[in-house]
Amino acid sequence: MAKFYFLNVSFLANTAASNRALAYLRGLSEQGINTHVIFFLTDKNRHRIEQKLDNIQIEYCWDSPFYINVKGIKLLFYIFYVIRFLLKLKKGDTVYLYNMADVLHFLVKIREVKVYLEKTEHPTAYPLGSNIYRPSVKTYLQDCKKVNGIITVSTSLRKYFVENGIPQDRVHIINMIVDSSRFDGIKKNPQVEPYIAYCGTASNSKDGVDDLIEAFAMVHQKFPYLKLYIMGQIPTIMEEFGNKKLAEDLNVSDAVVFTGVIAAEDMPQMLVNSVAVALARPNNVQAQNGFPGKLGEYLLSGAPTVVTAVGDIPLFLTNMKDSLIARPNDPKNFAQKLIWVMEHPTESIVIAARGKELVAKNFNYLIESQKLANIVKR
Repeated sequence: MAKFYFLNVSFLANTAASNRALAYLRGLSEQGINTHVIFFLTDKNRHRIEQKLDNIQIEYCWDSPFYINVKGIKLLFYIFYVIRFLLKLKKGDTVYLYNMADVLHFLVKIREVKVYLEKTEHPTAYPLGSNIYRPSVKTYLQDCKKVNGIITVSTSLRKYFVENGIPQDRVHIINMIVDSSRFDGIKKNPQVEPYIAYCGTASNSKDGVDDLIEAFAMVHQKFPYLKLYIMGQIPTIMEEFGNKKLAEDLNVSDAVVFTGVIAAEDMPQMLVNSVAVALARPNNVQAQNGFPGKLGEYLLSGAPTVVTAVGDIPLFLTNMKDSLIARPNDPKNFAQKLIWVMEHPTESIVIAARGKELVAKNFNYLIESQKLANIVKR
């Protein structure tokens, strides 16, 4: 009997890729679609999906008693498990994979197996593939022409693939997905100190964390009791040093809190407790072609969302209706939006409530996972 495989290179709690995968799998589970999931690599904590998902069989390759979770050595295990997977594929099987340009290159060479690729970032945003194989962008696009379908998250990224020779009817958009059940029953704790929240991979190029710190410094002058919580892993030592130095230079080092990674089960409460949630994405190729997965959770938190007008964000959100939208690469304008939230608490909560309603309509996990099911059934 033909199988449907769902591949993701790793499961890393609270990352956009893993949150999207989890929302997909919950939707597929509720639709009764038998899905075989493989996660190849793990982090030092060996995170796993805590929810019980009917119809979903998950293989964590690090469950092997022989698995050694050490950089370099675990690459050998990755190679072994990829080869093992490719060898066990049978005629009629269907494979969905999230990024994984290395596996894609070999997968498209197997006949009579349907392949669906999800790509949520512009191919030039990050190095493609892994140390197994890193294709050039040209080779990657040639591989993309051989798949049965490509799934993207933005109109710009869809246009990119179509302009590079992928037939229009094979390039699909599935919106950012959020699992609203994570916020069920969570109420704001009035006892916590007031803070503005950011969560995600704390990158300057992707999420404009440096712009956010600059904006916060202006807000802090008017509201010196406020804190800025930057929740998530900082991708490079240079960015960590640079942003901490920036906070120090702006005299807000005591008010900017770098929390590190927050456990997935604790993140909803941290967002709900905030006075505002903030995302100062810059206007660059990455932001223009992607769509921030964290935005759905921001909106669900019930805290006012302040975000920049990049990519497809203005296609979904409306300034002063369901969010506050600032100009990208403009910390002063971003600060003005945050100050408005602080000065207009009643109006801000009304705006936040509309943002929460918008999630159910546009970013519902069940609706979006149904789109995936329909695509792979073609």
